[in-house]
Amino acid sequence: MTALLDEAALAEVENLEGDLLGELLALYSSQAARLMSELSSAVGGGRVPAVRHAAHQLKGSSRTLGATRVGNIAAQLEAAALAGDLSLARELLGRLRSGLDETEQALLRRVANQ
Repeated sequence: MTALLDEAALAEVENLEGDLLGELLALYSSQAARLMSELSSAVGGGRVPAVRHAAHQLKGSSRTLGATRVGNIAAQLEAAALAGDLSLARELLGRLRSGLDETEQALLRRVANQ
């Protein structure tokens, strides 16, 4: 299984001035919640382009912050949408929810320990 977090990417963010990690985590959580809602709606409604677009956005923001596992699952979801495979997209959506929950908890612990 893919590592949950990219330690090198997180270290770069932590080395910036101020409480940037906490601020970025709040923005990421907000964006991820919105994108998960969009993904659920798009997958349920069979809107393949919307699935691809939301998965692509989540992939990018996750990888930027160092949320490796979520980024990788989002990439798989994007690929499933490109292939028009909504049954796989439904399966990946469940994995994405779990991965996102686990990632957000790990990031919150990291912020608390700063």
